[in-house]
Amino acid sequence: MGSPSASPIPRQDGGACTVSYDELPILGSPFDCESPARITEDDVIDYCNRMIGDEVGHTIMTFSPRQSATVIAVRSMQPNYPLKAVYRSLTEAARQLSGSRPGVICVQFRNMTSAELRDLAANSAPSGEPTGIQLMTAKFYDSPAHDHVHTIAYVAPGIFVRHQSLSLDTQGLMRTTRFSEDASSHIFTNKAIPTFTIHGIVSSSKVARTPIFPESLFHDF
Repeated sequence: MGSPSASPIPRQDGGACTVSYDELPILGSPFDCESPARITEDDVIDYCNRMIGDEVGHTIMTFSPRQSATVIAVRSMQPNYPLKAVYRSLTEAARQLSGSRPGVICVQFRNMTSAELRDLAANSAPSGEPTGIQLMTAKFYDSPAHDHVHTIAYVAPGIFVRHQSLSLDTQGLMRTTRFSEDASSHIFTNKAIPTFTIHGIVSSSKVARTPIFPESLFHDF
């Protein structure tokens, strides 16, 4: 692995951006495999984060398995406050509900992977403190103006997985192929509202819940 280099580049607005260059070994990396289908963006990001010792941000890559790979990672030099935008959208969504009956708000993160959502919402900090999305959701529920919101669901697009099975039929050996989306969702319920039944279907990799309430709202990010 070569030594990293960095240099500032002027921007049109008078600021500066920094470009750094690192050489990482193919051996032991996600690119060290024969099948391109086994190389995922999440694995590449985790590898780069571990090797560089910092969050690399969003990535674009081109590669030849076990031969070479080029990864371009881009992130903002300014602090990122995505939860503030989510809170504003939740507040706007709550105002669009009738307020007379319990409602459900579904938030879909278009630019976030399912793995990133799990890291954001499910994993507690090493200190045991609540995560940012947990604190933000609790603050939202603390407001009397949101007493009619029963549930908030956070979802992110997953990856499609193909499943094949063989069975013996009267016509011979039959092969069945089905596709499912490997995705995650995180649901937070308002404890101030009495419990209602929510019917749902649970699969091995994805939880799909259909609320019985007539009001639901989707917001994309």
